Amino acid sequence: MSTDCVKKGPQLTEKKVRKLVRKWQKRLGLDGWKIEVKCLEAEVLLVNDTRGIALCHRDNDALTATLSFAMPEFREDCVIHELLHLATAPIGNVVEVLLQALGTEAQEMLGAQYARAEENLVYRLERVFGDVEA
Repeated sequence: MSTDCVKKGPQLTEKKVRKLVRKWQKRLGLDGWKIEVKCLEAEVLLVNDTRGIALCHRDNDALTATLSFAMPEFREDCVIHELLHLATAPIGNVVEVLLQALGTEAQEMLGAQYARAEENLVYRLERVFGDVEA
């Protein structure tokens, strides 16, 4: 989940959000994913009582995802951020298999560490890709 995206920029309409998702989906090589886009009021987009700007729910096996964006705070870098979570899915699949071989305590500890590492990587890549001109 993105609680803030790197750059500040103009607010976008729902039509532009969908267009940006298609643009970045292609650019990031995620053509095999079926992606549903939801544009919600900012008050609706909550996870664990934290208000976010964007959220990604994914099914790595089925290659399906729902990307939810808070309007009107949404910006293009939020699309990049959430799609990068899909790009990291193959690594997540490997980690999931490895976690299954561990005990519950180790699963919780390493699972949380992986989630933080993935979010950090996605954030860094978002900054790189966000600096690329269209």
